[in-house]
Amino acid sequence: MTGQPFTLLVDITLKPGRADEFMALLNDVFEAMKVEETFVSASALRGAEDPNTILLCENWIDRENFMSVQLKRPYRDRYEARLPELLRSPPQIVLLRADSVRAITLVAKGGLLHLRLVTGSRHS
Repeated sequence: MTGQPFTLLVDITLKPGRADEFMALLNDVFEAMKVEETFVSASALRGAEDPNTILLCENWIDRENFMSVQLKRPYRDRYEARLPELLRSPPQIVLLRADSVRAITLVAKGGLLHLRLVTGSRHS
């Protein structure tokens, strides 16, 4: 695969009391997409203050493949069909391209957060 790697961030605000239902649907999608050739990783984070707020983060190897193939996979149909009844507002979507930076790690030391940039093949 020689596509452009990217990260998809989706800020989702759900109707009150619908987070568990949403997460169950999302888990089904995660289970199905984890075997996709261009899939790297995915996570869904619930808001600590508001459990009806979800931040979805997906990493893919090939942006074009994601847009033209992955978004049309049948395993997404049930999830997509249910979104209108679960969402309080339209999701906010950001696509970020992966450049030469391999990872940015937040490290907690003495109550302070430090950014550690990892480039190249060194992951310390």
